[in-house]
Amino acid sequence: WRPISQDISGCRNIVAIKEEPLLPHGYGARYRWAGAAAAAILAVSSCAMLAAAARGFTHSWLYQRAQQDATSLAPGELAQFAQRHYSKVTALQCGRITNHSAYDFDPATDILWDHAESPEFCCAVCQWTKACKAWTWIAYSLPRGPPLWGQPGQCWMKATDSGKSQQYGALTGEAPSRPDPQDGQLVDIGPTDSGSIFCFSLAQVNSSELELLQWQHKNKAGIFRCDEQAVYSNVTLNVAPTVRTFPVETDFAAYDLDNYTLANEWFFIAAWRGVITHNRWAFHNWTVKVDPTAAFLPGRLRRILREHSSVAWMDHCRKTLHGPVTVLSRNTVAAFAEDYARSWDGKAPSRCVAALQLGRYSEKLFMDECLTHVLGVGKYKEVGELSCEAGCDCSAWMWCSDPKRVSFHKFNTVESYAQCTANALTIQAAASSMAG
Repeated sequence: WRPISQDISGCRNIVAIKEEPLLPHGYGARYRWAGAAAAAILAVSSCAMLAAAARGFTHSWLYQRAQQDATSLAPGELAQFAQRHYSKVTALQCGRITNHSAYDFDPATDILWDHAESPEFCCAVCQWTKACKAWTWIAYSLPRGPPLWGQPGQCWMKATDSGKSQQYGALTGEAPSRPDPQDGQLVDIGPTDSGSIFCFSLAQVNSSELELLQWQHKNKAGIFRCDEQAVYSNVTLNVAPTVRTFPVETDFAAYDLDNYTLANEWFFIAAWRGVITHNRWAFHNWTVKVDPTAAFLPGRLRRILREHSSVAWMDHCRKTLHGPVTVLSRNTVAAFAEDYARSWDGKAPSRCVAALQLGRYSEKLFMDECLTHVLGVGKYKEVGELSCEAGCDCSAWMWCSDPKRVSFHKFNTVESYAQCTANALTIQAAASSMAG
């Protein structure tokens, strides 16, 4: 008996065997080719059989692993996960959940989502997707060929709720209820004594960010519920009939939010120069930078600003490299603008660039070092309620269900962004009615 890997490595040596000719010279050349062909066929056949055996072994191992995992999911726990992160005042539910069962996947109509870390995430994605009528989450997807390669944590979103069969390690459920994003009674309202807010977003033209901002404008949501707003991009175009992007001289395509790179630092240095040059910040108490993919509720922000009126600037979590929502007071932006004015061409904050070694900082770390330590603008405040995202241990981002969070990050499609906003406002309205 030998390991499968040893047999597979031996396949490469079969065709390399060299035999001395046993026939007269006239027949040797002719039959050497025949012998080589036979050896190649034998090698391919042997490798095919070994590959089939390896697939069978993998299939068996995954099946046993799925059985072990599935037996650990007690019925009580299945019911609990569907309610774990929901607010007590919301009616959002994952529907009826069935253990050890899966809907048949139809690649023509259904949607496959790989690397779904939990069944709750799969259920949430189904809620974001209007075409999803039911969902299946599989802990270990068995190798079944494309498009269902053996990926851990697959989510199948079904256009119909028919065709269910038994499968260990799988959970199925119906689509959760969906509050209507177009419900005119769902309005983000906050206090009026928090000071005026200027909100802006940076948008890549060839991405979903422009579509997200267009939806926000159409539905008077996100940054378009601030006292004034602006959209900055490297291309001048109309976001809406009355909204035009303000140009920023930088390459948006080179910006990578997930890495510490010199290109990132010069990107947001150029972006803030555009904001400062535009000068709309000077007419408001607060300037708020908002990621277009963050479902943003400025009414909730106003409550926080009223409580922290003496803070120079704030963001939500030091664990991430890029803050979905960053808030600066007018005096803080003014100090930042003065440092730009000190540079010979006005294109960079002079003292900050001189004091800091560029190439070491993310956007958030650069702002912290520049504003707090180099310019000494005043008190910094980390406010967890500014955003909810997975990277900062806020699992409620999937449902947008925390009634105190100002934003939920991140939603790359209009469909998911709109549903998140509706969820948040539905929960907010229910909480307000109960408090009243």
